Amino acid sequence: MKCKVCGKENEAGATVCADCGSPLEEEIIEETTVETPDSSWYYVSSGQSVGPYTEAEMQGFLASRTINRNTYVWKNGMPDWKRLEDTELAVYLQPESSYTQAQSSTSGQYSAGGNTYNTYNTYNNYGGGLVPRSVKERGLLTSVLLSFVTCSIYQWYWIYSMAKDVNDLAAAQDKPRGCDPMVALLMSIISCGLYSIYFFWKEGRVLASLDYPNYKPSNDTTVMALLAVFTPLISSVILQSDINDIVRYGE
Repeated sequence: MKCKVCGKENEAGATVCADCGSPLEEEIIEETTVETPDSSWYYVSSGQSVGPYTEAEMQGFLASRTINRNTYVWKNGMPDWKRLEDTELAVYLQPESSYTQAQSSTSGQYSAGGNTYNTYNTYNNYGGGLVPRSVKERGLLTSVLLSFVTCSIYQWYWIYSMAKDVNDLAAAQDKPRGCDPMVALLMSIISCGLYSIYFFWKEGRVLASLDYPNYKPSNDTTVMALLAVFTPLISSVILQSDINDIVRYGE
């Protein structure tokens, strides 16, 4: 150990200099950890590159659903941007349910885990909750006016569409389905509206069973069933409003 006063080299562990008697101070070397540029990640948001972020921060973004498996990411050393699911960050992804692999009618294929799956581009994965792309918001006022103008013919189509939307929402979460769309349409016509009481009761129960990360559908089952006895059109408005809310807030 070198004395800072006289410069003499002393034995290791000595507390005073053997030459001048000055106290010896052990030199403390501070270690700092510097993250290399290679560990910094970037991702694409609204067409713009965002970053850099650490791997831990990227894991946090996945947990908060700021990014998802389809987000394009990049870091130094990568030849080009890649989907997150095709990078080492994929280890932080939540497992997909079987229904996230089943999608609607435009066909295609993708590979995962050495297996090839058919894809149909119907469902988006949002972690725990799913909103099918096939389910769209429907204008309430427009639907009511068309029901009046067409002497309830449009309302039959409306019931068919809502039954289909509810079944798609339930299938995306592997929950029990509601009424078959075609059966709902035919029974609404044949029963002169009596079937609609059961229809709204059933569909209300299905929607109430669904759950999304940031939204829980309200349970309007009893209200819709009672109103269907006298004014099924109002029940249609309530059911469609519930579906619209899921489209808006279920993601």
